[in-house]
Amino acid sequence: MITLRQIDWVAGILDGEGSFLITKRNNYPKIWLGMTDLDIVQRVRNIMNSSTKIINRKRIPKNKEVYEFHLSGSLAIQWMMTLYPLMSNRRREKIREILSTWKSQEYTWIGEAARKRRFRAIQGIMKSKGVSLEEATAIFESLIKKEENTDGTIQ
Repeated sequence: MITLRQIDWVAGILDGEGSFLITKRNNYPKIWLGMTDLDIVQRVRNIMNSSTKIINRKRIPKNKEVYEFHLSGSLAIQWMMTLYPLMSNRRREKIREILSTWKSQEYTWIGEAARKRRFRAIQGIMKSKGVSLEEATAIFESLIKKEENTDGTIQ
């Protein structure tokens, strides 16, 4: 279980050294941390309960190595909402911007796991029926449509 002290500590590290962003391509929320202290990056990652790998980058030959990791998707959103009251005004503004963009997306947020299941199902149709991605997607959508009630809920 995460303690309030740990949350406060993570907020301080991310306020000073982290980044809160949303990808331009698909409006995917991310929290990024990069610094030269591996032990601090590991501790933040462990508190945030992330299985993301820590990447070791040496940007300029004479500089120290930089260790970085990121959270993305719904876990990043959860942490942004948790950390929001503890952050500086600049970070709060960025988090508000990200949450607003994330909430205003045209599609209903179904989560990464559901999107992956959908994609695996479409890949399975492509393989089993020997059809293109577009044809497999159409088959998948027609199967989903058959499962819908008249009120739009899935049985």
